[in-house]
Amino acid sequence: MRAILNNIFFSIGRLRTFSQSAIQLKKKKRYIPPIPPLDENELIEQFVRGSGPGGQAVNKTNNAVSLIHKPTGIRVQAHTHRSREANRNQARRVLAERHQSSHHHLLLLL
Repeated sequence: MRAILNNIFFSIGRLRTFSQSAIQLKKKKRYIPPIPPLDENELIEQFVRGSGPGGQAVNKTNNAVSLIHKPTGIRVQAHTHRSREANRNQARRVLAERHQSSHHHLLLLL
């Protein structure tokens, strides 16, 4: 019965929006599995000297953080904060976001 009504609605131009909304309600949501958290054993962490403004303090300290996720090869470098710990947290946050977006992108290709 619904298929017949949809055909009637498609033949009449002004009721077409109703039939499209009925079709859109039938679509099932695609399940995207949760992403496992990053394992610390899969990360390569290096502390390097930063660059840019800041003078001698920037040139002497190794507070910039470089993180590499071994399985995916994603590389992140953080040097926006003065402290090493804040840069570590920021690098991990950015790496998690990039890992999540690449993971979802791969699932959408399947």
